[in-house]
Amino acid sequence: MKAISPLVSIVLIIFIVTTLSVMLYTFLSRTQSELMVSFEQHQEATATRAGAELRIVGFDTEKRNITVRNTGRYELNNFSVYLGGQPTEFTGPDKLGIGEVAVFTVPFTIQLSDEIIDQEVSESGELSDRFNLCQARRISQQFISSYEGEITKIAVVLSHGGLVDEDLSFYVYNDTDGYPGSILFSTIIPKEDIPVRDDNEMGEWMNITVDLDVEENKKYWMVFNSSTTYCQYRRVYKLYKVYSSYDGETANYVSGSWSYLTDGKDLNFKEYMRPPSGLSGKSVKITSAYTETISSFP
Repeated sequence: MKAISPLVSIVLIIFIVTTLSVMLYTFLSRTQSELMVSFEQHQEATATRAGAELRIVGFDTEKRNITVRNTGRYELNNFSVYLGGQPTEFTGPDKLGIGEVAVFTVPFTIQLSDEIIDQEVSESGELSDRFNLCQARRISQQFISSYEGEITKIAVVLSHGGLVDEDLSFYVYNDTDGYPGSILFSTIIPKEDIPVRDDNEMGEWMNITVDLDVEENKKYWMVFNSSTTYCQYRRVYKLYKVYSSYDGETANYVSGSWSYLTDGKDLNFKEYMRPPSGLSGKSVKITSAYTETISSFP
């Protein structure tokens, strides 16, 4: 075997060094190019965020509407809404073009206010102003909800004579053509929970727990039904009423149909509910995927 001549060795070394140099140059050039592209993309993304702007231009606290305008230089999408710093559900557009205006709405079920008295007839009446409930008689009082929200309880002035033989049934109906229509809520009031009063004594305010969502400015009926057998004063439920200018009817169910009572009196009642609190007093912010700009209120 012949040894490689010194000249060939030198040529091989030069070839290997040249090849490695070319490979290293190619690698470094490609890396530098990728870094420059990445930097340029980052600069472009930064410029996009800097040029994006979303601004609240209208605010309806009761209807929970937030009106916004895209005042930046880019179309925005992928929105998020926060109430009091917490993410919340909402309805709104998927995207918002340059200069466009849109409305974001927060559902009322997210936030409800404290309990309030929505409707009431609480004037003092006479001892004789009452309905005696017995033998499957039904008495109803119409009321009108002021808000979209949740009825939590209804209070009435109520008593019985001490010898009733059945519990009292309570319902909330919707309104159909001015009369009770379909049952929306029902419960049984045990006779043991109702105050006992002599015939010459007034009843007491009593709270009936209700769990019912209602609509704004809609008519409903509270209905009381007693199946107690006898109608002597010790054996009846007594619901107290009073002369009132309240804009709601009272009705009696007799012989299979409802009829209005025309004595000008309404039940003593209070309707409690939790209306939507809307957005009043809450910090609101809206963000999009393309901007760190936050549009907030207040």
